[in-house]
Amino acid sequence: MKNIHKNQFIIRTSSFLCVLFFALLNISAQETTGEHPLVGTWTFDQNSFETKMSANSKMQLDTIPQAKLTFRSAYIGRKETFAPDGTYSVVLADGRSALAKWGLQNKDILLISHPDGFVQRNRITILTGSKLVLVPIGEGDTKSLLTELHFFKN
Repeated sequence: MKNIHKNQFIIRTSSFLCVLFFALLNISAQETTGEHPLVGTWTFDQNSFETKMSANSKMQLDTIPQAKLTFRSAYIGRKETFAPDGTYSVVLADGRSALAKWGLQNKDILLISHPDGFVQRNRITILTGSKLVLVPIGEGDTKSLLTELHFFKN
């Protein structure tokens, strides 16, 4: 019986690693050099913070004021930079920052690959020289509190 559980664990782990490998391969295979419209620094549009939040999410955050303040501080003043070499950085208003890699899948899916192996997925619904709108793509039960992320280019 232990061998069955061990084999299932090995199969699941192998499957996960294969999916992660192909996701990372796809990110590195994307053309992120040159004058791609995403390249540059984008600032989160704070006017869209509450207007692009689901009613259920607003209700959840309103019940815990400290959670709402923490969540707001993660978005209001947020700057995301997409470098031509595929490097991604985010700087929050309080100075916290993180680095990752970015790439595109099918030209409209933005993949941000974090050092811990987590790959964040967003659909690009608007991308102009001055405006970026991302729709988070949740997997399974994971859903973003914001239905859309609006940015303007610096």
